[in-house]
Amino acid sequence: MLSAADLPTLDEPSNHLDRPSLLALEQLLRDDQGALEVVSHDDAFLDALDAWSAAPRAGGWSRGPERRRARHRALVC
Repeated sequence: MLSAADLPTLDEPSNHLDRPSLLALEQLLRDDQGALEVVSHDDAFLDALDAWSAAPRAGGWSRGPERRRARHRALVC
């Protein structure tokens, strides 16, 4: 980030990052004291940021796929 923003918005920030870069981004975002809007399909990345989320998802973000499969099975059966 080059300058402070009122509400930084990151769209799929973990795409195409190698592991060291991803860990550095997670640390940078955790150290930031401001609000942040993140759009991502990377459940592990969202879990890593969830420790300071204003509205954490019950059970963590990585449980989302499990819940979708359970809903699908309930609808199909």
